[in-house]
Amino acid sequence: SPFASSYLRVKAAAEGRGIAVRSTGMYHRVGRSADPRGIAAGRRWDVDLSSHRSTRIDDELVGWADVILVMDRRNLREVRQQFPAAAHKTFMLGAVDPGASTDVEIPDPFSGDYALTERAYARIAGAVDRLVSIPPRRGARREPRACGVAR
Repeated sequence: SPFASSYLRVKAAAEGRGIAVRSTGMYHRVGRSADPRGIAAGRRWDVDLSSHRSTRIDDELVGWADVILVMDRRNLREVRQQFPAAAHKTFMLGAVDPGASTDVEIPDPFSGDYALTERAYARIAGAVDRLVSIPPRRGARREPRACGVAR
């Protein structure tokens, strides 16, 4: 999700964390803009998605990232299958969503309405807030490098 990556970048900077973040996806088309509903919804969290352009995950990005965060089981399975080196470091962002009851998937709001986009972004924001609140590992030489994967 472009929002997840952008919000993580903004939140980490505000908390003084040096987490490097990149956004990528499984979708084959690159250079695609963020959805207009997503751009509008992102403003609620002071996230500007107007300059976002999609990229496709590749071996270089998998090697760069310490953690790969995905939104749903389909992406989890596809990343782990297509990039075996990513299997041990790919996780569902919704697993740390404090508002999640039993479903850790965060639905892709791309084909939904504005309300669905806002609900997805609220879940992403809650999960990112929780992630950023986790202190760095003691003895770590640097903050982690993370990438977010969306369809």
